[in-house]
Amino acid sequence: MNAQRIRIALIVLVSAQLLVIGGVTASYYAASVYGKEVRIATIPIDPRDLFYGDYVVLRYSLNTFSSKDWHGAAPPKKGMAVYAWLREKDGLFEASRFSDTPPPDGTPALRGRIVQKQSWNDQVDVVYGIERFYVPEGTGADIEAYAGRAIASVRIALWGQSYLESVAPRP
Repeated sequence: MNAQRIRIALIVLVSAQLLVIGGVTASYYAASVYGKEVRIATIPIDPRDLFYGDYVVLRYSLNTFSSKDWHGAAPPKKGMAVYAWLREKDGLFEASRFSDTPPPDGTPALRGRIVQKQSWNDQVDVVYGIERFYVPEGTGADIEAYAGRAIASVRIALWGQSYLESVAPRP
């Protein structure tokens, strides 16, 4: 009888782990298939940090905002979820608002996390999970040449999940 309980507990434990892994995978797949495509301009960063291994580090104007641009119920603080509400301008998307709630009307929004709030200059730093673009081995130097003036194609699902599809040079 004791062996039977151990067997059932083991089956439940393994099943729960498989469900979590499957859910995360399905979430990214659904975002890549059903998400709205937005194109976001990258900004230049220190070229010595651009390429490390098999990925390129990207930065966007959305990664930093002033506390004055915050529209949340509570003041922004480290670890807090943030939504960058996006609007289209000249074929590219930019932030129109930063909040702790998603837009109510289906406006595309990137969901991120505040990683730092600097009190000396009132700036808030955010990561969205689209700051690394994985590339085939040996091709990073090509992207490195235009990474500071590139366009990132990102798919955003209705629930805020984002998926970085591609990075291309600005036309």
